[in-house]
Amino acid sequence: MIVINPRNLFAPIVSLFPVDIRAGKLPYDDSSVSSERRYAKRISKIIFRTLYRRLNFDIILTPSDAYYWIREFIHVSKNENVPTVVVDKEGTISPYYFVNHCLEVKDLYPPISDKFIVWSENQKEFWSNCGVSPDNIEIIGQPRSDLLMSLKPEKLNLFEEERNPTVLFYTYELDAYIPSHMYEAGLTWSDLRNQCHEQIKRLAQENSEVNFIIKCHPQQLDIEEIENDFNGYENLKVLTGSASSNQLLVNSDLVVGFQTTALIESIVLRKPTIYTFFSESVHSFKEGILPFHEYSAFETVSSDIELYDKIKEFIKNKFSSNIPDESREKLIKRYLNNPDGKVGRRVLNYLQQYLENS
Repeated sequence: MIVINPRNLFAPIVSLFPVDIRAGKLPYDDSSVSSERRYAKRISKIIFRTLYRRLNFDIILTPSDAYYWIREFIHVSKNENVPTVVVDKEGTISPYYFVNHCLEVKDLYPPISDKFIVWSENQKEFWSNCGVSPDNIEIIGQPRSDLLMSLKPEKLNLFEEERNPTVLFYTYELDAYIPSHMYEAGLTWSDLRNQCHEQIKRLAQENSEVNFIIKCHPQQLDIEEIENDFNGYENLKVLTGSASSNQLLVNSDLVVGFQTTALIESIVLRKPTIYTFFSESVHSFKEGILPFHEYSAFETVSSDIELYDKIKEFIKNKFSSNIPDESREKLIKRYLNNPDGKVGRRVLNYLQQYLENS
């Protein structure tokens, strides 16, 4: 296996384009950047030929073809009869983005790949609305869910008492999942997040026999602020990074969060899971966020005091939870389809058959 850093590989192309293209504010095909596209195509030809001579690859896999720096490379690859397949990693799409982001994709970066592999019927509908032919979209599932099926609890060396039960809380930025124009107009999750943080700190202080982990999003920019907020607790750690999330889920006894795929993954593992659904901001924008509050697969709390009480209840009852299988399966089917530990294998089988038939 050869691992190539795309940032290094496509750095010459990245430097070509103006800020508006990089920020997704200007259509990639806009006439004002035609010269940049010509240079990008020349560089892409060089990159393609260099890689092809070295690797002799048959197909290109990418999590998205909307990246401005890869679009000319995909065009070059098509001319060389090497197809591109998007294995989309954003399967939980909120109602607001389901409608509005489709329009942005069509206008700014219309899909150009040969095939799309998605998690669920819900995600297939999204890409169909973006202009991809339904015949070119294959529902297979979430490849990373295979890790949830294969990982076992292991010592992470985070706490002095590793055997203590663990509460995992997924935090987020104050503008996470909020459209930029709404955030600029004042919509923020500050009340929700601050109240959740305060109750987690209170619980950590009162329950020294329980370990608490605060998991930041890999792209979160205010990690230092979060670390300062939770400083001074021996039984509480703040962690970040994408590689650790699956193992943390497997190791945890109770999972708490807001708008994150990790809550669905927690349900896959049959973990007791709390969804925080309160604050004025949440209710004012509830039609635009993932409708987790409509599912009984979670313990949904409607206030910070209820959050505190519910976690205390789980601690007292040794983290037992009875989730109806029907509710659980309905939620999983809508977003992850069939996380049975064999998704990656199905992806590879599909790619092999596609290449053999094309």
